[in-house]
Amino acid sequence: MSPQPTVLVLGGVGFIGRNFVAYLVENNLASEIRVIDKVLPQTAYLNKRYQTAFEKVEFMQGNLSSSASVEKCFDRADGSSFDYVVNFAAETKFSQPKEIYEDRIYRLSLNCAQEAVKRNVKVFVQVSTGDIYEGSGSASKEESKTKPWNMMAEYKLKVDNELQSMAG
Repeated sequence: MSPQPTVLVLGGVGFIGRNFVAYLVENNLASEIRVIDKVLPQTAYLNKRYQTAFEKVEFMQGNLSSSASVEKCFDRADGSSFDYVVNFAAETKFSQPKEIYEDRIYRLSLNCAQEAVKRNVKVFVQVSTGDIYEGSGSASKEESKTKPWNMMAEYKLKVDNELQSMAG
């Protein structure tokens, strides 16, 4: 049996990210988990389940829109790369100016993906949104027609398209 993977969770303090982190910890699915977020866990209103999970991970505060900050978040003391990088980080507030979404969805996601490629990460998972798909009344599939519902989804789709053409 191979050793457990190392996992870097970007945006791990948010609602979906914290559930993912708790799942990894509670099921002992990783040998090392590092969580990066702009929000400190102490200020994120984590309930007891999440507080317990976060006691077992390494947390780093970081601005993932900054390439220099992203580089530091990927650095490991032994110089190795994480096996998995999962990106939940993104602006989630509605009615923001497009520049906010450009920076906190598009640029942030590309910075993280490019660093993952540079570090030869085995698997990079970009978490998107179902809001990129045209409302058809039935469940969407990855090949379903896209028609973003809002500006956040427009930038998520822009990221998804860019990642498909990225080498690595």
